[in-house]
Amino acid sequence: MALFLSLVLSFFSFQSSAASTERNIVLIFADDLGIGDVPGYTGNSTIVPLPNINKLRLQGTTFRNAHATPWCAPSRYALLSGNYQYRGAFPNGPWSQLGRAFPAGQKTIAQLLKKHGYKTAMFGKWHLAGGIPRSSIANSCSVKHILSCEKYDWTQPMHYGPQDIGFGRSYVSLNGIQAPPYAYLRNGRLNLPEENITFYQK
Repeated sequence: MALFLSLVLSFFSFQSSAASTERNIVLIFADDLGIGDVPGYTGNSTIVPLPNINKLRLQGTTFRNAHATPWCAPSRYALLSGNYQYRGAFPNGPWSQLGRAFPAGQKTIAQLLKKHGYKTAMFGKWHLAGGIPRSSIANSCSVKHILSCEKYDWTQPMHYGPQDIGFGRSYVSLNGIQAPPYAYLRNGRLNLPEENITFYQK
């Protein structure tokens, strides 16, 4: 049995030439977790030992009054925007690829921290609308042959992605494992090594 986690790791690093008392911020957002799966909420013991997560908790802040939706994308929108989930651009949720999930003028945590001297980065699952521009050729997309997926124009950068809401760097999957394209994008562009990829199958 496999448990798939949607994980967003946002990193905010304070940059200053002078010595500063500002702290670096690592914000971890994970769904498909119960309150007893991580230390600090129901005691310090968990089924799976998480010493490094516990160390981060002891040195940082544990949120005890946070409210999540049954789906991951609306909660991610609320966390990044500081807004109620239903105030996004789409009435049926922010995960479609039809446009911008964040309304024009909506401020985000990344923009706020950037304004105060932080460098920002986001890693993990995006799934907040936007996407890769479509090409005129329609075909199916598979994990195995991502470059042959002519449904998308890979020469174009991602639109309405992390860079558009204040993140200086990003390494994200557009929709996780839920929908194509099954690819990771580095700073809005398809991330592939220069050499050819060989796939092995048992």
